Amino acid sequence: MGLHYLNMQVDFLFQVLRRFQPGLLTMTLRAAVRNFVKETNLDTYQCLCQIYDFVADCFPADELQIRVFAKEMRTHVDNRSEELKAKGEFLLKWLEEINTVGSKAAGLPGSLPAFPAGLPRHSECAPYGGPSSPGKFDLLGPEMHWFDGIQSFGVSPYAIPYTTFKQQLALQHEERR
Repeated sequence: MGLHYLNMQVDFLFQVLRRFQPGLLTMTLRAAVRNFVKETNLDTYQCLCQIYDFVADCFPADELQIRVFAKEMRTHVDNRSEELKAKGEFLLKWLEEINTVGSKAAGLPGSLPAFPAGLPRHSECAPYGGPSSPGKFDLLGPEMHWFDGIQSFGVSPYAIPYTTFKQQLALQHEERR
């Protein structure tokens, strides 16, 4: 669906407007664009982590397991991409309208809808938890105080090595038992 291409379009047009016409951008639009870019990138990161875990733990000769995982992952990615694409298209239209009209009041609403109408809220498949772990796969959440410096939205300003992330995830899973 070209989600990351759309992500780059939204971010590029936002950066151009921010640089050359900053007075046209509302705080609502700024937040919506930044959240869309982060949400898209975090969704991709979560999917890549799930794929990594599967590849690390699967038996390479088990073609059925590989096909089932691939189908479930594809369904999950397609459903999530549909939602994110709708948000990105809305934001791109909003930014283009502001750029064309040259006014904050460009005819679009002052806030991004919480969820585009007509799209499913949940994917049809459950997130992949790994062949040996039946629990749900979680990324950093605001309730997980793993590292110093985590901001209120659960985003660390530092790069977290994958091995450290996996160790902390295993500790969290054990604590929940």
